[in-house]
Amino acid sequence: MSSPSLPLIYIVHNSTLENFLSYINRPNSSPPSDSPQSSSLLTTPPSTTFFDRQDFEDNHNVEDVKLYLAEDIKHRVRILLPTFLDVILGLPPKEFNDLKLRGKPIGRVKSDEGFKESWDRYCSIAREGFAMPPQGVPVSSTEENLYRPLVHVICRALDIMFDGKPPLTFFDSHRRRVDASWDQRGPDFAALPSHLSLTSDEFDGMKNWRPLFLYILEVKHHNGFALDWFYGRSIGVGPEHMKRPSPTLQEQKKKEVRKKLKRKASNLEEAAETSSGSVLGPAFSDTQQDARASTSASINDNDDEVVPASKRPKITDAVDEQESNVNETVSPASTTISGEANDTQIQVASYALDMLSRGLLRTHTVAILVDTTCLQLAYYDRSQVVLSQPVNMYGQDDHLDLFLAVLYQISLMPRLLPMPIPDFTITPVSQVFPRIEPYVHDAHQSKTELISATTTPIPQFYQSSEKAFSGSMLHLDAETQLQLGDVIHRAHGVVGRASIVLAVTRIRGNWDPKLGSDAVVKISFPTTARDSEADLLRHAKATATGKHAWAMEHLPQVLWNNEYSWDDLGTSQRKLADLLQQLDDPQNPGGPVYEKRTLRIIVLRRLHPITDLTKPEDYAQVFYDILQIHRWLVDHPKVFQRDISLANIMFSRNKADGTVRGVLNDFDLASRLPLSSESSSRTRTGTKPYMSHELLKPPVGKRTCHLYRHDLEALYYVILIVCSHYEDQKQGIRKIDDPKRRIYNSWFVGSHSSIAGEKRGALAEQRPHSIQQFFTGFTDILTLLKSLLNKGYIASESNNVDIGLQGVNPRFQSQIQKIQLLNASKTQAEHKFKEHSLNDRVTYENFQDLLSEDFELQNGSLIRMVQRYPDADVLPLNPRDFDPEGDSI
Repeated sequence: MSSPSLPLIYIVHNSTLENFLSYINRPNSSPPSDSPQSSSLLTTPPSTTFFDRQDFEDNHNVEDVKLYLAEDIKHRVRILLPTFLDVILGLPPKEFNDLKLRGKPIGRVKSDEGFKESWDRYCSIAREGFAMPPQGVPVSSTEENLYRPLVHVICRALDIMFDGKPPLTFFDSHRRRVDASWDQRGPDFAALPSHLSLTSDEFDGMKNWRPLFLYILEVKHHNGFALDWFYGRSIGVGPEHMKRPSPTLQEQKKKEVRKKLKRKASNLEEAAETSSGSVLGPAFSDTQQDARASTSASINDNDDEVVPASKRPKITDAVDEQESNVNETVSPASTTISGEANDTQIQVASYALDMLSRGLLRTHTVAILVDTTCLQLAYYDRSQVVLSQPVNMYGQDDHLDLFLAVLYQISLMPRLLPMPIPDFTITPVSQVFPRIEPYVHDAHQSKTELISATTTPIPQFYQSSEKAFSGSMLHLDAETQLQLGDVIHRAHGVVGRASIVLAVTRIRGNWDPKLGSDAVVKISFPTTARDSEADLLRHAKATATGKHAWAMEHLPQVLWNNEYSWDDLGTSQRKLADLLQQLDDPQNPGGPVYEKRTLRIIVLRRLHPITDLTKPEDYAQVFYDILQIHRWLVDHPKVFQRDISLANIMFSRNKADGTVRGVLNDFDLASRLPLSSESSSRTRTGTKPYMSHELLKPPVGKRTCHLYRHDLEALYYVILIVCSHYEDQKQGIRKIDDPKRRIYNSWFVGSHSSIAGEKRGALAEQRPHSIQQFFTGFTDILTLLKSLLNKGYIASESNNVDIGLQGVNPRFQSQIQKIQLLNASKTQAEHKFKEHSLNDRVTYENFQDLLSEDFELQNGSLIRMVQRYPDADVLPLNPRDFDPEGDSI
């Protein structure tokens, strides 16, 4: 992230700014007294959480979030800058050429002497390392000193393009308006438009409310090394587009200094080695050691500024370097990235994540990266990270034209707004849905920023703008109005469904008053081809009649839902999908690298998270309920949930007797059965800490799709993590504070490959580690479940190593004998291995045998589990439902 002396530049459209000011300047602006106030995710145990897909341990710090972002940028795509202008910013080549004509916006800028002077001044500082501004104070070439000269260039260009009324306003993260001022000692407030008068608190609110920032501009000073010139796949980008600028005078001077430092260090080492016949010897004094250490540090510090990123250690897994060229137009470059280029990509992706995850209805964002005199654009939406080729604008008018075209095009609002704000002159506001009023609630006072995790104390990722919407109204249709409460969950990654879940209170809504006013709203961005969660639940509930009516209590209840196409809003996703269709998704071979998405909003009845339970036997019943409802869904409505995770296991209480009912929640990733051959072969879904290791890292040479047994394995990991990572806190369980005691913590933050390896190793252990005292009743159950999984994988891997079951309670004798019998039976040559069940080891029946067993309390008494799904109604599993083309069934 930028140093404190070099703040990020935010770009905000003036009309948006005026709307924001109309909200924050209203009197009596505190939230209504009945504003829903759900528990803060970061200050209390997650007692009111309703998550999706992402892991339950949601209060990650910045360094954790970087791991998610690294996965997203790993699969980025680079395109030519003119293509970026055309496809993403909506400026086709002909219109671009017209802008360069004499008398047109770019032509006028290029012929303006004031602009030429400001651009030459910037280049002098950036390239030559020195400039003399009008004040007579010399300016050296540092990252901080590039900031205001560049903004001076931008503001001058926009003034000329838009006849003194530029539609963009620049802010920096020190809450200052940035205008055409050369004053480096403070902001130039005199340049503010006459109709605006902002206090510092109002600027502070603008800084913290990132969803209103349309674009960001990040400045670096590494002579292009901070940009991504040749990493990852690209379309149309050839060797001629990868020529970085020659070293600056400043870099050449640094190189000479570095050589002198190395010679000095070498001389010190030689002197030390010849003293007293030893390596260091008594003649090498403490003073000399300090000098040597200081010299080495100086060398290392300087090396970072000029060593090309390609020469630095790579940070991604070796397996990720093996991405191949898919056709002649796609570059075969490695996906790995390191050095300043990696740091820049992670940094800017974190800004994009912050803007998208806090925007609720936001579709995309664009970042402008300027490194010395080099330019690169970055685009982020819910499906892909797309970079433009970098260009060097120094001494190349055609590249400077591209920069000016970018400035012009991003100023054309609201046509390119990254969120659906309609034209109210055409459509009355009362007929526009969905909409949020006000889009920024005036009571939002968050002061916390996303800063480096090296700062003490380490901030939690979601502290910034935690309550930005609390108190605002969400209008879903003419009959449905909700008051928004706190954000319960935001996704970690830029790419993906990026679901956002908020607590809401019904103001108006056509659902049964007996269900109350408290609910949750989920705003997500699934692919257009994915089945709607609401449709799947309606279909399941239509089946839950008669003898199947019990299932109703174990499914979430939809109160309202709708979906909206981004294509209808003029976004660039259709053009991007056409452009990138020649690329395959590296994680799903055969699938497109870009998937078109849609906005889906669903309102659901409020449920309780499993961590609210206070009795171990209730956990046992809920886990058994989840197993039963999951299988019922597969058998009868033919719905495959595919995302068993701690966040998706909820519960409700029977009003008559207070008993718990496990509820399987979140059907965003669910699909109807049978799966299509296309989707089953390339769609492997789930939540990373709980996914089968086969799905995280498919075995080499083995065709892997999402099978029924993979969800059973996910249920095992849920039980294991609950029993290992959580301890009794009387009002519920709480995650253990000390990360060292959470032995599976790396499953939440590691790479797919590393987690897969750790999970396979964990299955091979004799017994689960560190089961908390509150959950000791699960120890034998976990041991036996693990044995089923491990022995199945051993058989699948053609390894007949036997693992014993010593120490298991004798009351499980029948299950032990069954497992041993399965292990003893050798796979005959004439019998094909049953991959879908690992030769009948990982099955619903085997899991039911263990989870339906009477649960043993710490005092030795047994609690009988309730069977909801009668054995007579369980149907034989059809492996073809999950793998239509599989041959190992």
